Amino acid sequence: MRVSLARKMQRTAIAGLAFLSCLAAVPKVPPAPQTVSLLYAGSLGSLVERGIVPALAQHRLQVQGEPMGSVAAARMMLDGLRRPDVFISADPEVNRQILMRPPHRLADWYVVFAAGELGIAYRPASRYASLLDAARQGHLAWYRALESPGLLLGRTDPALDPKGYRTVLLFRMAADHYGHPELTKLLGADENPQQIFPEPELVLRLETGQLDAAVLYRHEAVARGLPFIVLPAAINFSDPRFAARYARYSYRTRSGLTVSGQPILFTATIPTAAAHRSAAIALLQFLCSPEARVMFERFGLRPVQPWAEGDWQQLPSELRPRLHPAPES
Repeated sequence: MRVSLARKMQRTAIAGLAFLSCLAAVPKVPPAPQTVSLLYAGSLGSLVERGIVPALAQHRLQVQGEPMGSVAAARMMLDGLRRPDVFISADPEVNRQILMRPPHRLADWYVVFAAGELGIAYRPASRYASLLDAARQGHLAWYRALESPGLLLGRTDPALDPKGYRTVLLFRMAADHYGHPELTKLLGADENPQQIFPEPELVLRLETGQLDAAVLYRHEAVARGLPFIVLPAAINFSDPRFAARYARYSYRTRSGLTVSGQPILFTATIPTAAAHRSAAIALLQFLCSPEARVMFERFGLRPVQPWAEGDWQQLPSELRPRLHPAPES
């Protein structure tokens, strides 16, 4: 029996539709996640690990993070020992004086995305907890509690970490603020080895009982559920209204970095040699988003309307709609 041409075409069309239906039933393979390397201020460990990494994983962005003191991290970048896609610093001066200075310019701009404050966190099970509780509640001067014989106080290295040199400046300001010159003796030498620990270790030592108290950012205490003694805004680097007062105090590290006191700001930049630029831009877009600002507040940081400093012409166009004018100084 001869089959007409029309019948053959009909059969071919039916077979083709069946094949397409089979293809449609096959689950689509999602695109592979993008990877971005992040070198970040160690004080942001809880925020990065418990907040930023999971949030970005939902957008198929895999963050490979390494915490470190900001000054030490920037020096390693300058020496070619680290080449991150994104660098988060705890002080804009680290960007300006290390990464953005010719002739070895590694970045052209940075974005400010959050603010913080410095204070005293302590271990609730410490044998000095009652004194520290009294200081937290305003019944005892905080420095009087720290003067208790045998109390173990921890801090970070002022040569490697902004929190370290801010601690030294805070105690100098406090001595003037309270008219108590002996207050700086609580630290001993600026680089007192009995008090100084690497930033990623400091909170762990406090939690495990190796320390009674530590100079920490508020967001570190909030993230770990540690009691925190709030210090006056005139000395805790939290309030832009005291910027001129903060700036009267300065510190020079042994590597030659000179920093003056200023409100605590956290910054992010994409180094010019970033290998995964599109993924790096996506990470910064998140840091500048309303969703991230809610997260920052939950982790104890003070959200800000993000803004950029540096060479605006080099700033990725994808970030510009999310940025605001810099606040007046």
